[in-house]
Amino acid sequence: MAWLAVGLLGQRLTARVALAAVAGVAGVSLLVLRADAALDWLGVAAALGGAVVMALGTVLGKRWPAPAPLLATTGWQLVVGGVLLLPVTLAVEGLPTGVTAENAAGYAYLGLVGAALAYCLWFRGVRLLPATEVAFLGLLSPVVAAVVGWLALDQDLTAAQLAGAAIVLAALVAAQTGGGTSGADHRVRSGGIGRRARAGRSTATRA
Repeated sequence: MAWLAVGLLGQRLTARVALAAVAGVAGVSLLVLRADAALDWLGVAAALGGAVVMALGTVLGKRWPAPAPLLATTGWQLVVGGVLLLPVTLAVEGLPTGVTAENAAGYAYLGLVGAALAYCLWFRGVRLLPATEVAFLGLLSPVVAAVVGWLALDQDLTAAQLAGAAIVLAALVAAQTGGGTSGADHRVRSGGIGRRARAGRSTATRA
């Protein structure tokens, strides 16, 4: 995402941010890969494709911010994504044979907290922060997953995994403190865009 932000948003990519990106990827590798791990190249290609699409959508969303309220924008994106995934889900997995109360509670949590709340906060961050800083927040996902697995499932964490988590956190801090464009500049720009959009709606209403 940082490189897309340079090309599409004109943000500066400092050496510090570039090194932090390399360190972050290395940290995630230490966290999730094991010595006996075998790579599925189809899975690798799918992961890379998903990352590119996510990064491109985030950067383009920052370049052309939606005039609609944040909650409405997030809701429509989730609805469209769900509609696109529905035929694939039916073709691959089919309908569930039964739904328990535990399933319903898990689905409600994923829908309200893991999707609606999380994506509202994500897109708010995209609007207010430079894309080069937002890009590093995705590195926290495997760290959080490892910690939750350790706390909830009693999974062991090796020394290499702990080192990987530490590297990821260090890379995140380095990127947030060494970005090419300050968050204040982008907040001013976002505020200006919001004011222009509100002014346009007010003018249209009076007309």
